[in-house]
This record gives sequence, structure tokens and C-alpha cells, in this order.
Amino acid sequence: MNDTRPIITIKSLGPISVNGDVILLDENGHEIKHKSRFSLCGCGKSNKMPFCDGSHKN
Repeated sequence: MNDTRPIITIKSLGPISVNGDVILLDENGHEIKHKSRFSLCGCGKSNKMPFCDGSHKN
């Protein structure tokens, strides 16, 4: 049996990594386009919200 559930990994003080088939919606319910593997900002410092741009490293 093949498990096709998405994998979400939360890193402390860093990004939230998403790998798999998910639907990402903004606060108004509009779909946000993305690749099958992406990282969401977990620190609030990104200039590309909701995606991580590495700003947590500074």
C-alpha cells in the first residue's frame, strides 16, 4: 500500500516544510499556487509571505 499523505515538518525558529499534494489557501479562501515541495515562514520575517525566504537566518 502506498501512503500518499503530505509530510509537514516544523523546525524550531525556522520554516515549516511541506512535501506532497496539499491545497494552500489565504485568509480569504483563495488558493495560493505552489510546487509539490515548499517551505512556509514560521518566524514572520519573510518578505515572500507565506513562503520562507531564509530571513530567519539573519
